[in-house]
Amino acid sequence: MRYAWIEQHRDDYAVSRMCRLLLVSRSGYLQWRRRPPSARAQANARLGLAECLGVNAPMESFFKTLKVERVYQLRYATRAEARLDIVDWIEGFYNHWRLHSSIGYQIPADVESRLMAA
Repeated sequence: MRYAWIEQHRDDYAVSRMCRLLLVSRSGYLQWRRRPPSARAQANARLGLAECLGVNAPMESFFKTLKVERVYQLRYATRAEARLDIVDWIEGFYNHWRLHSSIGYQIPADVESRLMAA
């Protein structure tokens, strides 16, 4: 990640200075530049994944909310108990009563019922 940042800013700043500040070797950066893309990077490029890096953000936001509002508040004895409680929380509270920013801070159940009536 540091090498990519250096590459992105190498026209603006001296490479040797950025390497020193980011605690990476200049030779390591230069070797990184010559290295061909990995098989994973090539597969991602074929799938067009490089352009959609922010696609995972909504799921990360959901899981953060789940952990903060539910999981960290309780202690589960078994995985089955945790699974049942989390499903109950998602279906009983998160999907029906919690205000969602993606739909204008409205309750999903209200939005869904309005859409069904229209």
